[in-house]
Amino acid sequence: MKNNTDFLNRIKKILESSNDKYLISNYRGSKTGELPGCIIFNKSTGLFTLELQVIQDDGYVHISPWTQLYGKEGALTLILVYMGHDSHVKLFPGTLALELKEKGPNLLPSLYEGDLDKMDLKAVVASSMSCILKRYFKEYKQK
Repeated sequence: MKNNTDFLNRIKKILESSNDKYLISNYRGSKTGELPGCIIFNKSTGLFTLELQVIQDDGYVHISPWTQLYGKEGALTLILVYMGHDSHVKLFPGTLALELKEKGPNLLPSLYEGDLDKMDLKAVVASSMSCILKRYFKEYKQK
């Protein structure tokens, strides 16, 4: 995959051919030419965003301000990084957006690392949602 548009088309093809029904909408950031991403809904996972990034030659990725803001606040945002060879990807929670931007994807733990075609997005999102809900209820009980 040469760029994020190819990456987006590949993701859409994978999700649309899945046995699970996904509703997928593209979005673009506020800057002209900002890289594409998706808003995705599935009955099992609910609504979440998936920012798509291709690792740069210097080993870093651009993270949109939107993902940085919403990820920091605990929204279900995910960042999928194409690592530049074969179908190798790494999936990160939006809560790591700032660290991912500063350190790059090679130095951070990911929710998934491996072949894009083998990634069970529904399972990863469900697991992420569970963590967010646990944190929310923990914070709510402390109030």
